[in-house]
Amino acid sequence: MHLAVEFLESAALILALCFSQRFVVERWPDSEPTRHVLSGLLFGVASVVAMSMAVALSEGVIFDARSVVLATGALFGGPVVAAISATIAGAYRLYLGGDGAIVGLMVIVSVAMLGVIANRLFADRLTELRAHHLLGFGVGVHVVALSWFAVLPIEFVGVILPQLALPYVTVLSLATVAMGVLLREIEKLLEHDRILGESRQRFRFLFDTTATALLEEDVSAVHAALARLRREGVRDLRGYLADHPEEVASLAGQVRILHVNPAAVALFRVASQYELKVRIDTFFGPDASATFVDELCAMWDGAERFQRETTFRTGDGETFTAIIALPLPRTPVDARHVPVSVVDITAQKQAEREIAAERRRLEEVLWGTDVGTWEWNVRTGETAFNERWAQIAGYSLDELAPISIETWKRLTHPDDLAASGAVLGRVFARELDFYECEARMRHRDGTWVWVLDRGTVVEWDDRGAPLRMSGTHMDITRRKLAEERVARLSSVRDALLKCHAAILAADDEAAILETTVRTLVAARGYSLVWIGVPEDVGERLVRPVAQAGEQVSYLDGLRVHWSDDDLGNGPTGRAVRTRDVQVAHDLASEANFGPWSATAKDHSLRSSVAAPIQASGELYAVLNIYSSVPSAFVDDELGLIREFSDSLGVAIRALRLQADTARLHAELEGAALGAVRAIAATIEKRDPYTAGHQENVASLAVAVGTRLGWPPFKLEGLRLGAMIHDIGKIYIPAEILNRPGRLSKAEFDLIKSHPTIGYEILENTSFPWPIKDMVVQHHERLDGSGYPKGLTADQILDEAKVMAVADVVDAINSHRPYRPGLGMDRALAEIESGQGTIYDPAAVDACVCLLRDEGYRFPH
Repeated sequence: MHLAVEFLESAALILALCFSQRFVVERWPDSEPTRHVLSGLLFGVASVVAMSMAVALSEGVIFDARSVVLATGALFGGPVVAAISATIAGAYRLYLGGDGAIVGLMVIVSVAMLGVIANRLFADRLTELRAHHLLGFGVGVHVVALSWFAVLPIEFVGVILPQLALPYVTVLSLATVAMGVLLREIEKLLEHDRILGESRQRFRFLFDTTATALLEEDVSAVHAALARLRREGVRDLRGYLADHPEEVASLAGQVRILHVNPAAVALFRVASQYELKVRIDTFFGPDASATFVDELCAMWDGAERFQRETTFRTGDGETFTAIIALPLPRTPVDARHVPVSVVDITAQKQAEREIAAERRRLEEVLWGTDVGTWEWNVRTGETAFNERWAQIAGYSLDELAPISIETWKRLTHPDDLAASGAVLGRVFARELDFYECEARMRHRDGTWVWVLDRGTVVEWDDRGAPLRMSGTHMDITRRKLAEERVARLSSVRDALLKCHAAILAADDEAAILETTVRTLVAARGYSLVWIGVPEDVGERLVRPVAQAGEQVSYLDGLRVHWSDDDLGNGPTGRAVRTRDVQVAHDLASEANFGPWSATAKDHSLRSSVAAPIQASGELYAVLNIYSSVPSAFVDDELGLIREFSDSLGVAIRALRLQADTARLHAELEGAALGAVRAIAATIEKRDPYTAGHQENVASLAVAVGTRLGWPPFKLEGLRLGAMIHDIGKIYIPAEILNRPGRLSKAEFDLIKSHPTIGYEILENTSFPWPIKDMVVQHHERLDGSGYPKGLTADQILDEAKVMAVADVVDAINSHRPYRPGLGMDRALAEIESGQGTIYDPAAVDACVCLLRDEGYRFPH
């Protein structure tokens, strides 16, 4: 048992020593000769350590764990490692001498050779060796080593086998397994590093040689910013970015380009890759910002990849079209290295445009397909039509027989026939090369169909008079109806857009309503437009509040209810009750329009529509529109009117909410200003030496902020924060504040606590500005030398940086209990000496300019 423990201790020590092999592998992963030499030296030293802890059975006869190191080292290191480690171990064993020196040397050689043999047998499978393989190897090695003990001058059978064999073979075989597992894992690490290195080399080769432009981007800052927005409660990123366009530019500026390949340098036409490693939006084309927003939204939604067609600008300002594709990162780690491919498809898009143009040309060539054709003998009046010509008018050729030019004249609308004759006259006079005219033909069912009549003179006589013409008829009825519909809807849309523009310019609700009715009448030509407000008292009248149009007298004495009675069942009353658009296509025959039908007839009002003006479930008024034409309001127009009335409701609601918000804001701002003034007065009453100090600091800080171009809202917050920046001094005894002599360290530390105390006083207050942070940070400095937290440049609020400069200037310039004022020159020298190190450079420049160049003076 004693021998087993000693062998175990020796094995544990050399295993610990062999952990250094990992350092060798990691330090020289690509230099195999260096790694083998150092490994051989390491295992040789481990063998020497093992022999120094050997178990001695007699003088010069020792037993130790060198066999573990030498065999396992040779197994995983090969012949070079085996030779170096065995040489070191053999030399040391001969140095130790004794009766067992030769046997010890033979053991060293034998186990090293067994390791080399095993290395050759398992050369390609060393990382796949299992524990049982290593155990078999260890047992074999130590059985061979044990067999050499028979040569020792000690009885082998009587002493060595019963006392030494079992612990020697057992413990050292297990140690072989442990060391083998250690070296196997190190070998795996080396193999993984080698594979990873080869993979990186292949990737870099492909990255540098591919014809596709590739960029490697770090979007971790963007990923973090999106996470921050999610934490702040943003749910609709696209809507948020639409409301905050500056955030898009900020996010684009946070994209870092790590690497670009030569193809990207060539595509963007820059001199080197360094010119591409700037803000990515520098190369944005006209629609790339929208594409970037789509990419952010896809990342926000957790999409796996993003691909989109967009435009970029080259270094010399030209625009090209490309497809951008990239995998979208899911984690901050993924976001650090994002490969982006940019494929130039400018030539492809040009080819598509050329194909489209060619297609249009072919369509023009084939314009006569499935059209009616005609031939006309100008001199005799004889004509020839094909069957399709007759079908356009709803006839067959037989039904039109006998056919002549009079057939055309009989079917054509008189106005269009005159226009056609005028064009023909210009063609016969050779003022026009081709004849083309749009005309209406009377269809068999009594309706009018539109045709495009086109032709040319194909034969002239010797005197230049036309003899024969040929041409085609194309049915363009659907197109003309669509054009009329589009024109009508365009007119309605233009009128409603003008209303929208006028509404935006109006500043109160009455002006909005009055503007609406006048604009609709002026832009669309409606006979009458009026807006009524439903009253919820008495008879529930709908009271007109705005009206315009030629027939405005229709409203004289008009009584409309919105209750369910005879005077409440017209379009207006139903619109109030149902909260939906009501249309009357013919007021003369409208069943529920009886109480007003006679008056409407006298005013030539034939159709009407009533649309509720509402928003967020609240009804504000009803928009009533009248036309002198029956069925004037078709579905599409009704849809536009419905959308407009809803928009009008939203505008009214927004105006009312804006008024409420403005009133509340004024009240809150007044309360906040009053609290700040009261706090500032309290502070200065306790410290007569610094009376006016806070107001001086506030005045100078606002002047500096103004010079820096800060907006009014930010300047107001700066002023209020500066007015109470020393609020924490309330808790400092007056005798310390006003002491004329030098303060002790404890007293000075107490004074230095006033920013923290000020923050605690304001902790539960609510301002629309970061006033609490201004108070606690006004003694912080850019280099971290300030207090109370030792913040550095980017951690300090802009307002606190400006307040720090103003505070120092006024403090040095003013009298204190312990010294007279040092003057403005001394104050300016102080901030200039600390410019850029402890004081903000821009704030110092602005302050110096105000005081030295522009003659700024403190109020106190």
